[in-house]
Amino acid sequence: MRARSLLHAHCTHTSACVLQATFAHAELLQRVAVTLTALESRSELNGRVGTVEGWDGRIGRYEVRLAAVRVYVRPRNVILPAGCRATLTGLVEVPVHNGVVGRVASHDDENGRYHIEIEARGGGGGGGASTAHWLSVKRDNAVL
Repeated sequence: MRARSLLHAHCTHTSACVLQATFAHAELLQRVAVTLTALESRSELNGRVGTVEGWDGRIGRYEVRLAAVRVYVRPRNVILPAGCRATLTGLVEVPVHNGVVGRVASHDDENGRYHIEIEARGGGGGGGASTAHWLSVKRDNAVL
């Protein structure tokens, strides 16, 4: 049986916290449909669905293709779909989870947070039982 716990991870938004310029998994980027949200300069695109085509680590933005346009948006401006994998980054209160890959279980639109499921091995050596931990993280803290 799997034990579950809900952890809240917070990150104060700073340029260093957003994303470290490159990730080892960048070449494995998932091309998933995302919903654009909280865009200020291109607010007419909020609510539109596009496909992630790439990641520009120099500027910390996804390249998202919409029907007639390509836009470069920060992780906080996309809603990842449930079921995709995401790497946790920039967590301040629980930095031990930075770099961990989890599964997006859902997105809380009201709070702008994902519920991420991560697997953890039981302690004590000898291959303890697998447990699932749930983290609630800001959109900036979960990247493809």
